[in-house]
This record gives sequence, C-alpha cells and structure tokens, in this order.
Amino acid sequence: FKDPNGNGEAQLLARGIAADLVTELSRTHGLRVVSHQSSFELAAAATPLAQIGRQLRTRYLADGTVHREGEQLHILVELLDTEAGRVVWSSARRVDLAGVPAAQQAIVGRIAGTLLEKVRNTEERRAAARAPTSLDVYVLTAHGKSMMHKYSPQGMRDARRFFEQALVIDPNYAPAWV
Repeated sequence: FKDPNGNGEAQLLARGIAADLVTELSRTHGLRVVSHQSSFELAAAATPLAQIGRQLRTRYLADGTVHREGEQLHILVELLDTEAGRVVWSSARRVDLAGVPAAQQAIVGRIAGTLLEKVRNTEERRAAARAPTSLDVYVLTAHGKSMMHKYSPQGMRDARRFFEQALVIDPNYAPAWV
C-alpha cells in the first residue's frame, strides 16, 4: 500500500493499513502470509509483479493506495495474481478522516475477509478445472454435492460417502476434497 501523491501522512496510514492487513490475514489457518517488511522492500524497488511472486513464493498479492481527498481518505485495494499478471478482485472505499482510527480496523477486517474468500474461490476454480481420472469420479462427486443440499444429517453422511468413494478412485480430485 502506498500514497500515489507521496503525502507523508497518507503514506504512514497506508503502511499502517498494510501492516494491520498482514496481521489479520496471518491469523487465518492454511493461508501463508509474507511479512509486510518484505513486501514494502520489493514495492519500493518497483519490482515486476511476476518477480515479486517468485521472490516471495506467493501466488497472490494485495496491493493498494491510500490518498487524502479533502476530509476523506480514498482507499483502493486489489488482489493480484502474480502468475497470470491480472487483477482477481478490487475495491475502493472512502472514509471520513474523523473516523479513521475506528474505521481502519473495520476496513482491514473487511479487506482480509474478502481477500481470503477471493483467494479460496479462485483456488477452488483452478483445482476444479483439472479433469478427473474417470467419469465415475465426476459422477460420485456430483452425487455427493446433491446429497449435501438436502441439509440433513443423513444427507451429509451420504455426501461424505460419495466423496470418499470418488477419492479412492482419484485421490487428487480437488472438488471431492472441497
């Protein structure tokens, strides 16, 4: 996160939001989060996105800007795919300066939750794109999904049974794991 106008006050706030976001995301089990010091160092050097991804060994990067517009802060956040070189998700928010301390935590929580959801959804779509080893695996997984939508204890047990059968045939079929 940075202030595109070079305003020192907004730059401090941008770094604070980035540090808080790293802290919030690092609380999530199963999500590897790189320290904000590492990312600040690479951002200052204007390193290409793909190179940052390789150096930090990360697929996704949260990037953003914070700048002051009168009595409001304008915060732009993007989730970037370092391998594909594209924006996966973006959001812009305006916050009144008077409410910045209280709003900062709410913004960070919202950003963290949304980024986590987007990363998980994108990874699920990537995993689902891999074809199963046989049509039986696909059919068993489809049956499992339909059983889940019965929203009953028996439906969940049946769904689990179908997913487990699919994984016996193809242990790497991600939709059955999901």
